[in-house]
Amino acid sequence: MEIEIELPLDGHGFLRRQCPHREREFKWHEGPTEEAPADAPNVQEYYCPYCGQVAGDDQWFTDDQVEVIQAAVVDEVSPQIESMLGDAFTSKPGGLIQTSVSFERTAGPAPLVEPDDDMVAVASPCHGYEPIKVASQWNDPLHCLICGSPFAL
Repeated sequence: MEIEIELPLDGHGFLRRQCPHREREFKWHEGPTEEAPADAPNVQEYYCPYCGQVAGDDQWFTDDQVEVIQAAVVDEVSPQIESMLGDAFTSKPGGLIQTSVSFERTAGPAPLVEPDDDMVAVASPCHGYEPIKVASQWNDPLHCLICGSPFAL
């Protein structure tokens, strides 16, 4: 079973991310930029631009994104589980057991909306083809998303 979930990008193609270590939010550009070299490495781990710690490419979901993903999965599998459990407990002729199984459906989380102007875009000097957006009030050095090298704004 495959469930497709689209996460919104801002108007410049950036996707909101959250550091799995310190939980600070930033954005990275989704997909290659025009500046990306043809031999750009296929990255499996990224560095947090704030704290510089590394994590796998599937570890950067925000809390709101996780909520939307979980709701989509529950929405997709609930009818199947309901049917399977209902079939498992069907009363047999002359049997004493009878039950029904149902799940209460909730409305789920509100759709995600990605604003354009809540962060400022920056690019590291070493991998400028992988721009990020960070909190506009951030004044400390940042780290390259690709290699973790620190750089000043």
